[in-house]
Amino acid sequence: MKRTALVISMCLTAILLVVFAISPCLAQERYPEKPIEAIVGYAGGATTDVAARIIAEYMSRDLKQPVVILNKPGGRGAIAGNELFKRKPDGYTMGMFNLNAYPEHVADPQRYMYKAADMVAVAQWSRQPCALFTRYD
Repeated sequence: MKRTALVISMCLTAILLVVFAISPCLAQERYPEKPIEAIVGYAGGATTDVAARIIAEYMSRDLKQPVVILNKPGGRGAIAGNELFKRKPDGYTMGMFNLNAYPEHVADPQRYMYKAADMVAVAQWSRQPCALFTRYD
């Protein structure tokens, strides 16, 4: 009798531990619960802006929340990068930049409020090959 009560008590304790262990996961809010803002370091109509808008459309559809583009042109992305760095890291603001300005973090760090190591790229969404052209003649 005592042994059965002990086994039942241990089983109930194990069940309660499992319930309490997973309850924080169940209490978390669904992400995203509000629109996401994408800061683009170039003017509307620029290649980066057009690509960002296409990606934002797909993200909006998949996440069931709008992804709003905020253009902050100037300084080869420095203004947009500084704006992103000032924002609260809550998962509702992201930056969409060209990596061609990345070497400027080293060459001209006073333009930036942050170091290159303060942010991380999470996805590469295009490749933009460049070439120098001149007239043939």
